[in-house]
Amino acid sequence: MTAEPAAGGEQLQLLSRSDRLRRRRLEMLPVGDGVFTDTQGRGWGAKSSTPPAELRDLLSSIAGSGVLQPILCEELGGSYQVVSGHRRLAACRWGSVNVTPNANFAEIPAVVVPGPLTEEERRAFQLIENLGRMDLQPGELAAALLYERAAVLAEALAEAGAAAPSDIRGLDDPVARWDRLDAFRVKAGLHNVGAPWTAVLQRLGMEISPERCRQLHRAFRSMPPGIAAEMDAAEIALTTRSEWLRLHKGRAEAAEEIWAAVKERDPTLLRRAVQEAEGRPTAGAGEVVTAAAEFREAANQARGLAQRRPDAIGALIDAARRPPPDGLVADAERLLSGLLARLRGGARLDDRSAAALRRLVDELRGHLTGGAP
Repeated sequence: MTAEPAAGGEQLQLLSRSDRLRRRRLEMLPVGDGVFTDTQGRGWGAKSSTPPAELRDLLSSIAGSGVLQPILCEELGGSYQVVSGHRRLAACRWGSVNVTPNANFAEIPAVVVPGPLTEEERRAFQLIENLGRMDLQPGELAAALLYERAAVLAEALAEAGAAAPSDIRGLDDPVARWDRLDAFRVKAGLHNVGAPWTAVLQRLGMEISPERCRQLHRAFRSMPPGIAAEMDAAEIALTTRSEWLRLHKGRAEAAEEIWAAVKERDPTLLRRAVQEAEGRPTAGAGEVVTAAAEFREAANQARGLAQRRPDAIGALIDAARRPPPDGLVADAERLLSGLLARLRGGARLDDRSAAALRRLVDELRGHLTGGAP
């Protein structure tokens, strides 16, 4: 039985380049020791009675539904080397030892190809699985696209009679691999040979624009080591990364301190914290992150008021006509003073929040001046 990747039609071209990859098959493999030769899968300590924290959700899913996405393996003399899917294997191994007998942990579905694979074949194999994921983050997608772009350029160079040296093809870092290949192309005088993003996308069968590829590439290669992966884990959008990188270009230390602060507190504050830092260049990371949190809270409150039904607003006005409870006016004055201080400091409200506040202020002014009914 041939296993098809969970990806678009033209992505199958990746698998058709290699005779080994074309001979892939789907098998159910036992998870016991000695079957797989990967070291990562063994390192989880299947005999431990406490599951690693990063496997708990996966263990629960497998216990109820089994492994839904096959792992990828190359067959080496009767053994199997895992190419992709180490966590799924680790969870099955742990579950087979520590969970009350459950057939879902006894075997694991695997797409198997005859080995040994070359590095480029292994990358293509992993890329097919990664591109089939709906939750692929910008850093992961940028790395996958750049690996494939390097493969396109390497093939174009070979067709032009200038095969790239093996040490370049073996580089693991996608940016380093692309840069070395491009430098080799220039040194060889092959200025008309290239790897346009349109060719990469056509070969992968992906429906994104070349401009988005360029944006992903710029953001990925500009990120300090490790931060792209951290932002992927926090699901930081490409637009927010681009704003952070703009700040990083002029104030690298401040940008990295802000990321460290929001990563610990709330990564969704990053975009607003960057905007605060741009408007207040002398403020520290903790200060701009706190300001970002306060701004979001004020905006949420304004939106909540704007979305109240008319009868609810009427009830609030009626309540305002009665003598206020002790401290209510003081609290309102404090909140309004804080908002005004933020606005004077350069903070900006989105259009919807500004409109909601404008309506409330107009209504309040009418009551204060006696003009409202």
